[in-house]
Amino acid sequence: MIRSWRRTASLTMVTALLASTIVAFPSIASADDEVDAASIAVAAQSLANLDESLLLAASDGAGTGTVQTSQGTIGVPSRLTDGVSIHSPGRSPLTIDLPEADAAGDAVLLQGGAVTYPGESLTNSVIVGDAGVQMLTTITSADAPEHLEYDVDLGVGESLRSTEDGAAVVAADDTVLAVVADAWALDADGDPVATHYEIEGSTLIQVVDHRAAGVAYPVVADPIWIAPWVFKCLLGLGLKGPQITQAFATGTIWGGLGAAVLACALGK
Repeated sequence: MIRSWRRTASLTMVTALLASTIVAFPSIASADDEVDAASIAVAAQSLANLDESLLLAASDGAGTGTVQTSQGTIGVPSRLTDGVSIHSPGRSPLTIDLPEADAAGDAVLLQGGAVTYPGESLTNSVIVGDAGVQMLTTITSADAPEHLEYDVDLGVGESLRSTEDGAAVVAADDTVLAVVADAWALDADGDPVATHYEIEGSTLIQVVDHRAAGVAYPVVADPIWIAPWVFKCLLGLGLKGPQITQAFATGTIWGGLGAAVLACALGK
């Protein structure tokens, strides 16, 4: 699913690649800018090489700020330290902090609608679609942590729980407020990398065994946060929770559940 692609040391080659993959990027003027440019280029190429079935289709108006979906909005920050927020009708926003946010650069909008935040050993990318929000981490070297932490700003009485095929944010009355599809990770040769979730309090941790023998960098790892309104709608159609989360995690969403997901995402 991912063709082998290696990070280039040539600034000229990086700049040329960026020109064809990003919508806008500031001029490269320092060593730090060069690192950011290389990180963005690696992330852009890695995402472009993924099988399309693994990626959400970006909503119209993708970028930073408030992105309108069919039945709610997703807040995508310019600075990753502000977190990504999911706004459901009638509920307080659910804000999620992504891994290594303090070290991430400013947002860059890629062709195709992904918003990317460059980093030295890993780069975060966010794709907002009508079915939810996808948070992808491109791991570029063994210097990156193997535990990717997503801190969730829980409300009073809410909890983060493990499920059969992912995780969920649950209200005090056991109402499911948000669902995370099962974890996956692929290396630069398209081979699966061992990964799973752990939960510590309000933190969802994706453990990615990218330092294992034979793993080729860059590695792309991903949780998809299924929009609460989509999950609720699919349950109403008679689908089971594990069936839904597994479909989102394995790339079969637009195959086996395609018609149902599309109808729910569009509020039909």
